[in-house]
Amino acid sequence: MMSQHYRIEKFESRMKVFFYSLVSLFSSTSPIVRGLLSSNYLPILFLKIIVAIALIFVLILFIYCCYRHRKNKNHLSSSSIALSPRIKTCLVNPTQSSPYHSPIIIKRSHHQVRSLSSSPITNTKLTNLHYRQTSLQPESNYQQTYLPFGGNVLYEVPFTNVRFLQEIGQGEFGQIYIGELIDSKSQCIVKTLENEHAKQEYLREIEIFRHIHHINISCLIGICIPTQYTYSLMIYEYLNHGNLHDYLTEQHSETINLTDFLFISIQIVSGMIYLSEKKFLHNDLSAKNIFLCEHLNIKITNIGRYQQKYHLDYYNIANHLLPVRWMSIESLLSGIYSEKSDVWSFGVLLWEMFSYGTQPYYGYTNPEVIEMIRDRILLACPLNCSKKIYALMCSCWEDNSEQRPTFIELMQRLTQLQDKTTLLPIDDELIPLKRLESFREKYRTSILSTNE
Repeated sequence: MMSQHYRIEKFESRMKVFFYSLVSLFSSTSPIVRGLLSSNYLPILFLKIIVAIALIFVLILFIYCCYRHRKNKNHLSSSSIALSPRIKTCLVNPTQSSPYHSPIIIKRSHHQVRSLSSSPITNTKLTNLHYRQTSLQPESNYQQTYLPFGGNVLYEVPFTNVRFLQEIGQGEFGQIYIGELIDSKSQCIVKTLENEHAKQEYLREIEIFRHIHHINISCLIGICIPTQYTYSLMIYEYLNHGNLHDYLTEQHSETINLTDFLFISIQIVSGMIYLSEKKFLHNDLSAKNIFLCEHLNIKITNIGRYQQKYHLDYYNIANHLLPVRWMSIESLLSGIYSEKSDVWSFGVLLWEMFSYGTQPYYGYTNPEVIEMIRDRILLACPLNCSKKIYALMCSCWEDNSEQRPTFIELMQRLTQLQDKTTLLPIDDELIPLKRLESFREKYRTSILSTNE
């Protein structure tokens, strides 16, 4: 007991010496300090100082931990920025009244990743991507990340689960490829982000397409979050028979009949009804932007402009590629885009189908096409196209957009035509050459066609 008391007194003595030395640096002659040193208040004072220092240390540690947690969270969700939509002609776009501006939520997939393909790849950029894949170990038992769930969930696809098959072209953000999801053996479209300056537009496209879910639209499957060795990727649906334009120009397309054309047209209109109801515009509706499978099921996409073989379909105006041969008169002359401008484009798409992939206004330059549309010189009726189908096309090309049908009205008219083909073929109503004059007089159609 005496030993313990001696230790306490010795500790107090040492603390007095330390405190006196500390205080003497500031005021060695202060009477207040001398009073504190000579009083019994010293142990309590030291205890309070130690507690205060400990609390300050804990507070600093807490602030630092919060900072690190927030920094890591921001890094993981760097592709989850909600962006304000604006009209642009190169994508499926929200109109100004589109309500879709909520944050993006990412959910990891459950995929078990199999071994990567070792098939030879000759393209340089494709080889680089293949090297990046094979230099990474395939992930197994990929765990789900639990995030606060909402109505819009995106799945994170492991980079090692994507095989790059064929390069399509250079997109706005980076290269675009036909790829394959290794675990499901299903083909897909892969868009890469190689240009960091385009990151905001890239995130904006994610913001747009995460709201689109329809059987006749190429939907966003998921994304690959970038790492030190990989690109950021967007993964879209793809159908294994390429696009409608390629299908129409192939030899076996001669076997396509009116029923097939109507079946394809109704699916396209169904997808466009969905987009218009969601207040989205397409602005580049054409045969090259329609994916096709073996059963003639279709999905609407927007990657046609990035394929080199279609560069003549676009007119570069002020660094913007415009599909002038499919554009409505108000879009060309006033820059106005609406559902009715997409209806105009659908009429041209119908003409493409019945012309078996012929380029609209073939043989004319883009400036000449603009002048012809301005002067109401429209496309002529294709060979073997029925009067009712051509009249439907022409209704889509009305000068006054209010007089054009909506996509819902187009669906009704196409469905009626489809029902008639099951009872009585309408191909016997082909427009006789002499009767074309009445249409030409009304619509000022004077382009030479094979009918003449």
